[in-house]
Amino acid sequence: MATSIGSCPPAPPSPLPPPSQPLSKTATNMSINELSAKEGCWLQAHKAGEIFRELECLLRDICNRLKVNNKVENLTGAPQPSQEAEKYTLVSRSHQDVLKATVTLLNENIIQAEITLKHLKMAGGVFRSTAIPNVQWKVQQLQDTGNQCARALQLVIKSKQRYDRCVKRNGYDGQSESLLLSMLTGVKDLISEARTCLTMPRKKSLLELCQFQPTKCFNPPLAPDILLSYYISSTKIVCAAYQVVTLKQNGSQSVSVYQAEAQLPHLVDVLHSMNAVFSRAQDVINKFNALKLRSDIL
Repeated sequence: MATSIGSCPPAPPSPLPPPSQPLSKTATNMSINELSAKEGCWLQAHKAGEIFRELECLLRDICNRLKVNNKVENLTGAPQPSQEAEKYTLVSRSHQDVLKATVTLLNENIIQAEITLKHLKMAGGVFRSTAIPNVQWKVQQLQDTGNQCARALQLVIKSKQRYDRCVKRNGYDGQSESLLLSMLTGVKDLISEARTCLTMPRKKSLLELCQFQPTKCFNPPLAPDILLSYYISSTKIVCAAYQVVTLKQNGSQSVSVYQAEAQLPHLVDVLHSMNAVFSRAQDVINKFNALKLRSDIL
């Protein structure tokens, strides 16, 4: 078609842009790693302070209930362990009333114990005895649980100080992330051990029970065929009486076991708080692991 006089000729077509070059695998990996690092820093900025505060608050409460605040260095604002004894009445779950007991606890120590046990060889068919031990009678599980929780609180406090110094010096980076994750893993391990102390008591042999010094403080003394054990089972204190019977026919022995127990209300709260500590620590660890997993997959 002819171009009219005075009109401009049509512009030549624009050249097509050159085809985009695909990023190299190294460049892609770098961009993914950089993104993952940035997300890790963002996660620290939004979660680190919160998780430190939550764990310290929960662990302070646990240590207060277990009366072990005095085992944590430089712990400010914590009440000192109470010196008030608490008496518990232990009864049988089977309602057979073969064994009844009372235990008086002062923190992690038994300071008095009484038992009433049906026993055919005793006058009236009942054996009664009281122990006011002249040696220290610790409930080992309570002591071990308290020690682990005190270590966990100490770890949180000291790790927070190191973490804050690291962030102040370098900002949120890989080093601060490592400090945070190390603290969370350490707290998880300590709390796991503390829970195991309460929920999985170590079984003692009859010989160990026979040689256990505090039970020699009962007055009148325990009958020769009776052994006693006191332990924690989850949130309860248990008194177990073992009656050893030797059969005349062949000299073999049989053991009858009778138990009485009482709920320790403060251990209900302690176990609940320990579960919360473990869950919160694991949740934050999972968030960081998800970032790393995505980076590894891509």
